[in-house]
Amino acid sequence: MRKLIMVLAVIDSDVLIHLAKLNKLEFLRQQYSNIFITKTIYNETVIQGIKTQKDDALI
Repeated sequence: MRKLIMVLAVIDSDVLIHLAKLNKLEFLRQQYSNIFITKTIYNETVIQGIKTQKDDALI
């Protein structure tokens, strides 16, 4: 069986947060060769996560 690898993914904060909590961010790397998030999503997940002291903000 041939594995289909997607070339590009644009990920929202919900996906990032849930995969981080499940320790499954590697799944994205396995499925997509390029993963993009917008500045808004970065601020929502990383910057706000740091400000509110979320353990998974810097994963």
